[in-house]
Amino acid sequence: KRQQQLAEKERYARRLSHLLSALPAGIIVLDMRGCIEESNPAATELLDEPLEGELWRDIIQRAFEPGSQAGQEARLKDGRTVSISTCPRGDEPGQIILLMDVSETRLLQQALSRHQRLSAMGEMSAKLAHQIRTPLASALLYTSNMSKTKLKVSERNKFISKTLSRLQHLENVVEDMLSFSRVGELGHEIMALSDLLQELDQAMETHLEAAGCRLTIETFDSNIQLNANRDALLGVLQNLMGNAIQACGSTGEFVLSVKTVTQTRGIASIDISLSDNGPGIPQDILPEIFEPFFTTRANGTGLGLAVAKAVVENHAGSIWVESSDSNGTRFIIRLPIVKNYT
Repeated sequence: KRQQQLAEKERYARRLSHLLSALPAGIIVLDMRGCIEESNPAATELLDEPLEGELWRDIIQRAFEPGSQAGQEARLKDGRTVSISTCPRGDEPGQIILLMDVSETRLLQQALSRHQRLSAMGEMSAKLAHQIRTPLASALLYTSNMSKTKLKVSERNKFISKTLSRLQHLENVVEDMLSFSRVGELGHEIMALSDLLQELDQAMETHLEAAGCRLTIETFDSNIQLNANRDALLGVLQNLMGNAIQACGSTGEFVLSVKTVTQTRGIASIDISLSDNGPGIPQDILPEIFEPFFTTRANGTGLGLAVAKAVVENHAGSIWVESSDSNGTRFIIRLPIVKNYT
């Protein structure tokens, strides 16, 4: 009976070995010291070196680009993108690592994202024509008035000022359209969230003082890191702050908070929330505020929040808004955070 049990275990071990060998994903088994006890052929082929007996942290240094491990993905030195997930070994110490080459998937996603943006820009062409035509017609009218020979200096200066205002609006529309179209080309780097929010605080200080408003950044974990484009994310937060200042005026009280959340499949993320004490956004227009060219302001381009949404989604994140007459408005940005597999 004992021999029968041993034979059964051997058959089970062989079946498991054949299964691991057939898997297209890389499997690596680590002991409690982080040393590789076992790996399948897919893992060896993916990392292009023998693995058994090596320390996982040494493999990371040799195979992966420095600082490339962010969220659940990392970049190999040959340029491929690898999805990494881990799980414990049950009752035994150590962990099991699953590696999948997702390079083609990411390229297809980028191509699809670019196609969707171009399609959206095509649909926006009529709206864009209207956005350009109105201020352009005004600028032409003011310019034609300036050509009058008997025009007073004060009136001429008034027309000059109005012309410049309309031309500035046109420039803003063009800049926002360019920002919208370039979102897919953003380069990312590992950065500390604390540095980003400190830069936001400094950038908004003068605007807050001029408006008589106040921003409070609540305490959060200073070790949080993002794989992000600093300028793009800073632009999103500045846009939200600028909107809040305009909505609240001199009574504006803003609170920025950060909360760590765990989503499905154990992906660690953060929620960056910006709350204000303003009048709130009417419920009937809430579903439209992220749509390109939707604006309630006379001089607004209607692209600020559309660009913000595109930037956040480029960072594998999401953005939404909660608003009511009694509690003001709160924008929430959810972003994946960096997690090192060492």
